[in-house]
Amino acid sequence: MENHSNVSRTNKSISKQTVALVIVALLGLVGSGVFGYLWFTQKSQVNEQHKRVASADSEVASLKKQLQDTQAKDSEKPETITDTAAASAVTSSENDSVTAMVQAYAHLPKGAETSKLDIKVTKQEIPFARATVMTEDGGYACVLKKSDTLWVVLYCGQDTPLQDQLDIWGVPPSMITS
Repeated sequence: MENHSNVSRTNKSISKQTVALVIVALLGLVGSGVFGYLWFTQKSQVNEQHKRVASADSEVASLKKQLQDTQAKDSEKPETITDTAAASAVTSSENDSVTAMVQAYAHLPKGAETSKLDIKVTKQEIPFARATVMTEDGGYACVLKKSDTLWVVLYCGQDTPLQDQLDIWGVPPSMITS
């Protein structure tokens, strides 16, 4: 009779071992599934990022081409400066810098991002410049001051600014009058 009870104890212990082995195997299988899912998801995200980078690179290349084309067209246009004393001291890069700043300023208002502008630097007395801006709706003038290497817009509008408003920036009266 003792023999019979040893066999049943062995069967019980084997079945406990089998259950434990099955549980470990299931945990391993679930862990592998989770790892595979995470790997696949990460790989998809990496591929999507690569596509975005390629798209951005192509957009940058297109914008560089547009910039080069615009610069080539702008270099063909004659500079308009009415003050002959200032004309001799003005370089084309200064005119380009003033024009670029006025264009950026004019495109700031909502809805004006794509408006067509005709910008002419009409006077320069370093560190000041005056530019006229013609749009489809009319025109106005801007007064700028060079600070370090950047041109800063001090005033833009159709009305003549009060000299008191410009005195704080040191703008000479000759920049307002023609």
